[in-house]
Amino acid sequence: MNKEKAIARASILLPHIIREFGTSKHDDRIPLIRTKRDKCDVGEYNFLKCRITIHHNQVKSKKELIKTVLHEYKHYLQCPYRFQNHLNRGSDYWTHPMEVAARAFEKKYWKNFKNLI
Repeated sequence: MNKEKAIARASILLPHIIREFGTSKHDDRIPLIRTKRDKCDVGEYNFLKCRITIHHNQVKSKKELIKTVLHEYKHYLQCPYRFQNHLNRGSDYWTHPMEVAARAFEKKYWKNFKNLI
């Protein structure tokens, strides 16, 4: 997906996602969305900057974009200290409980937003 489409569509999605799921108990800020190129991941969330990054060159469809924004938004809702604790104990992407929860979240809710973009 090109950069302009990715940021425009993600910017449409985010306010609806915020209305549906609320804001974080762990951060007073609302996450910002940006796009950039990446070689492997589709997205990431930066707890320190409260920023969702969409790797637009990896996003192949509207469905994937929706799922990525939801996945990273779930990380915004999660406690950053718990996230790091699981990493320190040896969790990887597939076994980390907060990643498992984010994947379940995107799978459960992506259809709620498919007609928005």
